[in-house]
Amino acid sequence: MLDPLQEVCPRPTGLPTPPANLVTAAQVEKGDATLKEFVLSYRQYEASLRKHLKSFGYIGCILTHEGPWNSGSTYLVSLTRPGGRVDMHGQEVVLSGGRLDPVIWEKIQVAASSSSDGGPFMAEAGTAASYAVGEAITPTGGPAILVAGFDLQEAHLVQEDPDPDDMPAVTASDVVDRDTLKAFVDGALRHVIRPFMTGEGYEGVLRLKRVFRDPNGPWIHGSVYLFVIDENGYVLFHGAFPEKYEFQTPTDTLRDAVTGELILPKIIEAALRDPDTGDFVEYHFDDPNDDSDSAEIPKTTYADALIGPVPAGDVVATVTLIVGAGFYRE
Repeated sequence: MLDPLQEVCPRPTGLPTPPANLVTAAQVEKGDATLKEFVLSYRQYEASLRKHLKSFGYIGCILTHEGPWNSGSTYLVSLTRPGGRVDMHGQEVVLSGGRLDPVIWEKIQVAASSSSDGGPFMAEAGTAASYAVGEAITPTGGPAILVAGFDLQEAHLVQEDPDPDDMPAVTASDVVDRDTLKAFVDGALRHVIRPFMTGEGYEGVLRLKRVFRDPNGPWIHGSVYLFVIDENGYVLFHGAFPEKYEFQTPTDTLRDAVTGELILPKIIEAALRDPDTGDFVEYHFDDPNDDSDSAEIPKTTYADALIGPVPAGDVVATVTLIVGAGFYRE
């Protein structure tokens, strides 16, 4: 079938096209399909996508944009198992990383485990029935549950206490020059790696998304925040403007306000220039936090590559992520 999202969500080479018998969110909205049919249809397509190494950004894009898997009030949420953290939220990417309320999470697990095709559940009294199915997969190959029909909001998430170990040696507010910027990004890289050393794994990385995005935390201050890009140009994480940039591909659109050159390819190239360290890039880009700024004031960004093994189908392959941050010179 024709892929209606190909222009918005470029499909990396090798990934399969959507199946011809796809059940869409629009069909559910019209009453022409059930939530069960919708979730099972997507699970089948997702299983074929997860066999490919570079599918995470693409999956995020197709789930968070208007299209076959997102229409009206019908969208998908992926939850990690057994932790119950939001892996992907079709309509509010900012909720990714949050941990679901244990009472609701238990209902979802019971429904998903009721059969190989999952089952319905009622998250809250007086709401419509939702549907949950297991045997889904996270980006690192772990188990997940897919949910549709449940309007998951911030109020459904547990408020987690700050972890003292999440405090970096150099905070975002400490960034004033190249040295402090590099130290800030290096600290973020160590924090991203740590969950895999402590046994938290992917769920620990998801928790860090909430930590890195906390406006009152040490990882964001004014125009200093973290971002993560994959090799395909998909923004996997944006500390300041997730709804604007996450699971988008601004690689071919964001340009230097003075030179007109594309910005993100330069950042990716800098991160990959040296296998042992990252590098700096300077460009001109309007500061969205300052309405009075001049685009002629350069922004300095430091980016480094995080390279590590992840499951890809039946093998373990290597994935490359670009982690960076920047600041505006006075």
